[in-house]
Amino acid sequence: GRNLIHVTVNGQCNPRDVPQQGSNDMNSSSSWSAEGGIYSKTHTDEVRHVMVHLIRAMRDFLALPLVNRSIHLYSQKGRKAREIVRPIQQNCLQDVYEQMQRLTLAVERLKEAGLPGNEAAR
Repeated sequence: GRNLIHVTVNGQCNPRDVPQQGSNDMNSSSSWSAEGGIYSKTHTDEVRHVMVHLIRAMRDFLALPLVNRSIHLYSQKGRKAREIVRPIQQNCLQDVYEQMQRLTLAVERLKEAGLPGNEAAR
């Protein structure tokens, strides 16, 4: 099996090396100009931050050992492994869902700024 220490910190999905920027809130008003458009540099930086965090959360989830086999339900050793890994998997998945939501909000902001929907989603 894999060592979970390099994958998790305190049972949480490990956001190691994620660059910290001024505001991590994709809904912050700092992304908007007075005319209702998006500052492209701020928007690009925020989306890049979300993408890095999303990819790392997915990597951490996929690096976890599998605990969905019968042995993890019916043996004592398997149940113990499952009890350790399942909460970590759930935290990683929650992190993935949150980053996907932030990415969706960024696309919606582009559409509000006037970019066609098919172009905004690229």
